Amino acid sequence: MDIKDFYIIKRNTAALQPVFTKYGFLYTKVYEGPFVFLVKLSPLQIIKDSMHHYGHDWNGAVKAAKTVLGSIDMSPVKISGSLGLYWFPSKSPYAEDCIWFALDHIEERLCTAPKETKIFFPSGHHVTASMSLKQFNKKMHRAQELKTTLEKRTETEEDPFWQYIFQKGIPPIVNDPTTPYQINEQSEDDNIDDPRY
Repeated sequence: MDIKDFYIIKRNTAALQPVFTKYGFLYTKVYEGPFVFLVKLSPLQIIKDSMHHYGHDWNGAVKAAKTVLGSIDMSPVKISGSLGLYWFPSKSPYAEDCIWFALDHIEERLCTAPKETKIFFPSGHHVTASMSLKQFNKKMHRAQELKTTLEKRTETEEDPFWQYIFQKGIPPIVNDPTTPYQINEQSEDDNIDDPRY
């Protein structure tokens, strides 16, 4: 199995599973599309590195998730909104045996024991987590709620104002008599092409 020193989560990354080497080092088994390989970092470190790569940070992501979902433990996080990367942990993110799952790559869940769930990915790979199917579903639904809420807050395509902007290419300019600012029509004397501006 290939071993990498560093890794950034991509759209087709499905899961990060912690594994210990025979020398006791904590590595991560990465499920990326049809590929499976090891990274010499913990799953949480890969999550944090990926957030930094996409312009976010761990503390901000956790705080944002709790703002949406309430003060919950083991909250899901947004790694990149533009790429649709929403992930959730199987248990405390700080636990060495915590597995991280990509919301959009969960194809099927199967209860294999009272506290054991097998999770299947579109690639055909699967991971077994030490948690009940009910627990897994609850965590997955929280991640879906986070994704739905944050995407709705940043949605522009269905907003009439933004539809106008996209269609016309310019925003409407409206004078508001309740403010001290007024917008005047542009005159021919206005040199908008002046390079000083």
